[in-house]
Amino acid sequence: MELDEAECWELLGGGVGRVGVTTGAGPVTLPVNYLVVGGEVAYRTSPDAAPARAADHEVAFEVNRIDDAFTRGWSVLVVGEARTVTEARAVRRLEAHSRTTPWAGGARDLWITVAPGRVSGRRILVRDSPA
Repeated sequence: MELDEAECWELLGGGVGRVGVTTGAGPVTLPVNYLVVGGEVAYRTSPDAAPARAADHEVAFEVNRIDDAFTRGWSVLVVGEARTVTEARAVRRLEAHSRTTPWAGGARDLWITVAPGRVSGRRILVRDSPA
């Protein structure tokens, strides 16, 4: 069943999601630690990592939770323009809201935000599941 935009934002919260970017080898989807601040999705990466290629492009960002045992779950997709955050005050704001460090480790001090142009989601409920 389709989710309305408000429910999509509630589910997004923060944690681990995937950003779709185009590389020299073609499109890839990569996991990133993210947060939601001011109606935008934000994540940290290093300038030479593939997720940094999102900057100045339209990208897809997806988060989902699937429970195989109970045959249910949800998926939220945010499509929008990605940009590099360079203004010091904006960087401090993102850092203040960040609850974790990037799982990939190393220096990941380049912030990318995705301004939503389109937000959609679906909830998966199988009527005859054991839940």
